[in-house]
Amino acid sequence: MSQSNDSLDAVSQVSECTTNYIAYVKENSPNIEPKTTSIYLENLNSVKESVKPYLPLFKNILTIIQDIINGYENAQINKKICLTLIIRSESIGLAIKQLERKKSENLEKFRDKKFYESFLRLYNILKRMDKFIQDITLLSNIRKLIEIYSIKKQFREILVGFDNVVEDLNFSNLIFYDEKQRQEDLKIFRGEFNNIMKFFETIESGIATVITQKNQINYQTNTTILELLLLKSKVQKQTTNFDDKWKPKLITNDDLQDSPTPLEGQLTGKCLKRILVKEKKEVSLIPADSIPYNTVDYQKNIINDYIKMKLGHECKHIHQFYGMAQLNQNFFSVYEWTELGKLSEVYEKYDLDWSTKLRISLDILSGIIFLNCCDIIHKSIKCENILMTEDMKPKITNIKLDINNRNSSGNATSHAYANWLKDVYILAPEVIDLQNYPKRFTSKSQIYSIGMLLWELTFQRIPYKDWQIATVQNHVLSGKREIINFGGEPSAIQQGFVNLIEAAWQQEPDDRPDIITFFNMLYSLYSNYYMGESNSLQKRASSSVSKDSKVSKRDVLCANSNVIIKTNNQQINNLPLRNGTSSQGNNSPASSVSSLSSSSSSSSSSNPAYNPIVPIISLSDGINAHKKGDKEKAWECFEANAQLGNISAIYWQGYYLWEGYHIPADQVRAVNCYKEAAKNGHADAQLRYAFSAINKEKINIKGFLKFLKMSANEGNALALYNLGDVYLNGKFGVEKDENLGIKYLKVAAVLKQPKAIEILKSLNVTDTFYL
Repeated sequence: MSQSNDSLDAVSQVSECTTNYIAYVKENSPNIEPKTTSIYLENLNSVKESVKPYLPLFKNILTIIQDIINGYENAQINKKICLTLIIRSESIGLAIKQLERKKSENLEKFRDKKFYESFLRLYNILKRMDKFIQDITLLSNIRKLIEIYSIKKQFREILVGFDNVVEDLNFSNLIFYDEKQRQEDLKIFRGEFNNIMKFFETIESGIATVITQKNQINYQTNTTILELLLLKSKVQKQTTNFDDKWKPKLITNDDLQDSPTPLEGQLTGKCLKRILVKEKKEVSLIPADSIPYNTVDYQKNIINDYIKMKLGHECKHIHQFYGMAQLNQNFFSVYEWTELGKLSEVYEKYDLDWSTKLRISLDILSGIIFLNCCDIIHKSIKCENILMTEDMKPKITNIKLDINNRNSSGNATSHAYANWLKDVYILAPEVIDLQNYPKRFTSKSQIYSIGMLLWELTFQRIPYKDWQIATVQNHVLSGKREIINFGGEPSAIQQGFVNLIEAAWQQEPDDRPDIITFFNMLYSLYSNYYMGESNSLQKRASSSVSKDSKVSKRDVLCANSNVIIKTNNQQINNLPLRNGTSSQGNNSPASSVSSLSSSSSSSSSSNPAYNPIVPIISLSDGINAHKKGDKEKAWECFEANAQLGNISAIYWQGYYLWEGYHIPADQVRAVNCYKEAAKNGHADAQLRYAFSAINKEKINIKGFLKFLKMSANEGNALALYNLGDVYLNGKFGVEKDENLGIKYLKVAAVLKQPKAIEILKSLNVTDTFYL
């Protein structure tokens, strides 16, 4: 941002500096003609007045460009697609700098209203670009990636809209993109989304289910993920305010039975083993100091525990938490029973065959991706934090929701620092660098830790065992890693593990694959080499491969080469109006304007008369006018901003056309406005366009569900409620699905949708929050 601020300061301060200089010259050089000075000042003031309307616009554009860059830096997936947009947006920043340096030479442009409107269009297209990047690069938005064809169309429209407005601004001598370049960008898009679709086809972790209708394959994402995201957001924003009377029911002796297989050996005394009657499953009762529901911040603790319960319930690779128990005066946390204990303990006792290692690795990675979709990054990925069931199924444990890991000043707490020291042997170089501590743990840092877990599982030993913390730091920061030695020529499956490990532990974060790509690489290895597993575990022999590969120094340098793995080839409720959203868009391009380098009459001794540019009414002012009942002013605002590609304005224009506010009602035009805003991610427009599909004589069920789900995926409470109602009751010919309907109603309830809460209460659904 510093460069952007410097640019803005230059624009706003240059006139003042020049004026001060002229005053100085007048005072100290009496021989200078007063008329000459006067003309200069007149010209200078003319430039200032001409540029003035652009200053806030330039500031907004440079701010949104920085937001786009930040979106790229934080991207978890689809980073190559982002890069095509980043290059375009950054070039705009450079063009603006050149323009502000040559204000006098471009005075005619600054006085041209079409030039000003083109900049407004540019801002709107950059807003669309920013939202698009947020939607396609974060795993927490994976529900939005299902509509791949809509996303592809939106991507192309952004490219075309941007390139058109660049041409209109006559920036094409600085920024040049043509149809050929757009086709190259679309090729990158197809490659990235083929990766995503391959992931959806193979992942089995509760993220999405396959729906086949009329020989077409579609995907239904798990709505519980959105519920957990909203709940987690409420805790982070400290907006938890549910009924104080509602608290989770504690597990008591009446809910438990003795296990037919009592505990043995060292576990005795550390936890209790029981059967949870309701679930008919063995559970472990781990001693706790107290019940967290009786503290000052009990609401936060209740939601945290609810999220923990849902994570294990929805994803089979996550350790299931059942709640808190009180037995007499003792308190316990109740988890599913994992007979074999930690994965690190399992590999110390038994030799694991390569098929078993493959399957365990894939299950763990699937669970980690599910956590990422819930906006949770596991920062301690190691075999110690993987528990194993009797049938060798891994369960990820020790999951932190990352809500209280920093104090009020934003610094890492001493507890977090202690955990960091404990895990230094699995952490990425950018994280363990003391000069950067506390460095934000990113998705690429997580990939590094996954690579270290694969190394640990491959060689069945803890990395850098018995090393001092400082020694590990120096070793890793110098680009070195743990030794890879199989005691001979590696087999194909062993080499596959090596490729994955080396890809994950690259020194530079951007050189590591994103987690979807990494999953597809691992799945390819699994599909090629998984041969089934032994029914019984074999005790580990003293001559195990991990003991044969003793090396005095671990001086393996981090590989920088690309890693490639070969593969096989009825009644709808009235719609209350929501007061706009922040998404913006693009419309038709403006007329062309003169060249950046063209001269103007500003250098002459006189200033010809011109009509100053009057900024159009901002959208927020238009919405305020609507609230105050000034429909005429509001309509003028919405119409003007809509013509410049503002997506929210297009939605409001449609709303006024539908209702007949200030202008005659025109529902055909209104629906077209809703459609334009809907396909660009405006939740209210998506909702209204969905309803328009069922107001026709012939109901378009497919279109209705598509846009209703798109609106729900944007977090629209009314869309979530109506989806729940449709599936719960099988309305409009939609196949009845009570379970899916209740899930949608639960998410709507989190957003305090009153009718959703009413229905859930009537159904006696208790495992949710009526916030």
